[in-house]
Amino acid sequence: MSIGIRDEHEELRSSLQRWVDARCPPEVTRTALDAESDALPSFWADLGDQGTLGIHLDEALGGQGAGLVELAVTAEVLGRAAAPGPWGTTAVVAAVVAESGDPTLAKAVVPQLVDGSTPATLVVPTATPDGRTVCAPGLIGRPAPGGGLVVSGSVSPLLNGSSATAVLAPVAVDAASDGGLGDGAAPVRWVLIELGPGVEVESLSSFDPSRRSARWVLAEVTVAPDRVLGRATATRIRDLALVVFAAEAAGGARWCLDTAAEHARTRQQFGRPIGQFQGVKHRLADMLVSVEQAVAAVWDAASVLDHEGAPDDVAATTGDGSDRLAVPLAAALALDGYVEAAKGAIQLLGGMGFTWEHDAHVHLRRSTTLRQIIGGTAPLRAEAARLALEGSRRRLSIELPPEAERLRQELAPLVASIAALADPAEQRRALADEGLLTPHWPSPFGRDA
Repeated sequence: MSIGIRDEHEELRSSLQRWVDARCPPEVTRTALDAESDALPSFWADLGDQGTLGIHLDEALGGQGAGLVELAVTAEVLGRAAAPGPWGTTAVVAAVVAESGDPTLAKAVVPQLVDGSTPATLVVPTATPDGRTVCAPGLIGRPAPGGGLVVSGSVSPLLNGSSATAVLAPVAVDAASDGGLGDGAAPVRWVLIELGPGVEVESLSSFDPSRRSARWVLAEVTVAPDRVLGRATATRIRDLALVVFAAEAAGGARWCLDTAAEHARTRQQFGRPIGQFQGVKHRLADMLVSVEQAVAAVWDAASVLDHEGAPDDVAATTGDGSDRLAVPLAAALALDGYVEAAKGAIQLLGGMGFTWEHDAHVHLRRSTTLRQIIGGTAPLRAEAARLALEGSRRRLSIELPPEAERLRQELAPLVASIAALADPAEQRRALADEGLLTPHWPSPFGRDA
């Protein structure tokens, strides 16, 4: 199944899949793969026109008023197609500016991010095993005379850095003279830098040519005060990026699984489909389990971030670490699973999988690049293990209709009376007599649930 589990999520997925089939067939990714330089894909304007980049944002900012689960569904579909372009990073930057930027800035900038006129990328913070989110700023800032910062230095690698016109990046500021940007306690400020005078873009050699990386070099660039996102935190930015990348990875891994399974059904060897051979079927089964784990984990992580809301709410919702556990787990499962699925698909496709003409290598390049851009998954797994050892557990609940609460009140004393029976055999008989052993069966055997 896909990341979205509601009917409206499936409708969204189906609609997006039809759009991808029409506007982003494999030829579009191939064009980006073979191009001499990075450029926005042919579908970019249409993607912005229909509001897909802002599906998770308020309608007042040009979005569609949905949430991060819907954004994850979108990333899953686009990831399945290995769609080129900075669609994931633009969506993340738009979310950060909407949450952490000045309201005036949000109203001015977010609509441009949503409609695609300002494609954006970002420096992705990485994690350490002890749970700290770090970002080594390559940019140095000093207070500007009229407010804001004067920034110099460089940042890299930036996904789609050559086609983006805005970058969300950390700037190291002298804590003793931060120009009134804060209380002097935070030496790193997140800023939104736009392409212009003093900014030089250098293309980098990229393992994934369909989505090339670049370096931005800044020389005495003045960043306006409202472009300094005082409420932005590295943890929140990292979590948003991880969920979007993980959703993309889940979609890409699903393509690898489906492609390999179809080949195993049709490719014959020794008079039998190769899918009947133990080594092939076991590899496919492992890939299926990995994909389904990733899908479930990404849905959970996206749901957590949806409930957290803006950075001011994070401390209240993650104080015991129970919610913090979801994001690193989802990212580790999805990103590692994508790499293994791509490698598995190439192996099961045999000689065909190693050719430039087949798309399997596109997903191997995409999966490896995604995993490396976040600093690898080992720190994420270590962080999740540390949280678990400290007692953190995901506390999940089911959304039930109002009549469920009435049923709960009705059953509570009945269950308590059965639990009070000393003889286990009597307990089982009582459960059966009350229809609680099979509540979904019809009366008198169950409770017509």
